[in-house]
Amino acid sequence: FNGLAAADLLCSGLAAPVFNPKRKFVAWLSAGDKSAGQRIGNSKRAYVTPKLQMIAMGTDNLLDGALDGPIDEDESGTVVDGLGACDGLASVWTGSAANGSATGDDCGGWTDVAGQGRTGNLVLKDGGWTDACSLSCALPLRIYCIEKAP
Repeated sequence: FNGLAAADLLCSGLAAPVFNPKRKFVAWLSAGDKSAGQRIGNSKRAYVTPKLQMIAMGTDNLLDGALDGPIDEDESGTVVDGLGACDGLASVWTGSAANGSATGDDCGGWTDVAGQGRTGNLVLKDGGWTDACSLSCALPLRIYCIEKAP
């Protein structure tokens, strides 16, 4: 998706029909010295899915190593099935550890199909939601879109 800015633009477009257009969404991706945790900022607001399933109550809860529920819905609220395995079916590009820090595995800043990138798994509620395994950068995987703190 040609880097963080392009991924953020994708998230903005996917979130606009579902959420208030005044809310800003960014890709939950770390690249280089830009960590996903820093990119979303710090909020006390709840993080929920499009069907309003609770994910975490605020940023501190989001980054504490466990979620209240899996992020297993796409932008339209359709549940995405998958296993907790690193098979690519439920994998999501992140480049991020459970605390929001960068892992260093970011497919050349999300611009390169060579090498390995760190992924999470959308059915997991433990730290594996964002830090489950490394997969080939050539795979077409999902990304998480997270609301940026106001």
